[in-house]
Amino acid sequence: MKTPDDILRESIDLLAEAHAVISNLQVWTEKPDGIEKSKLMKDYRRLDVLYRTAKEKINLLENKRNYELALNAFNKAMTILVDAENFGYGHEWVTFSMLEQTNFLFAVQEFESKVFVIVGEHK
Repeated sequence: MKTPDDILRESIDLLAEAHAVISNLQVWTEKPDGIEKSKLMKDYRRLDVLYRTAKEKINLLENKRNYELALNAFNKAMTILVDAENFGYGHEWVTFSMLEQTNFLFAVQEFESKVFVIVGEHK
């Protein structure tokens, strides 16, 4: 059986991994050629699994307010990503407008700040 500390550590690890993946995607959104749709979908599916797994673990925590804030920021960033105009069917490459890039950048930065708060609490 996992202890609360085990669940806490796993939650932190999941959010940190999600931050790494989404930060990498954020860099790709700024490339003029965009990102290959297959890579974007692979990373999005990975983020979706990380989100769902982290949410399940975070629901088990007692003091979960900062974790829930991080999850909300994570979800916001993922929503902005999939709401991109070129994310739909029929596109082999997905490009992002300046507005989409900016919105995604701010969402990723917000998520990053929430993850840093959590990591800082548990050093």
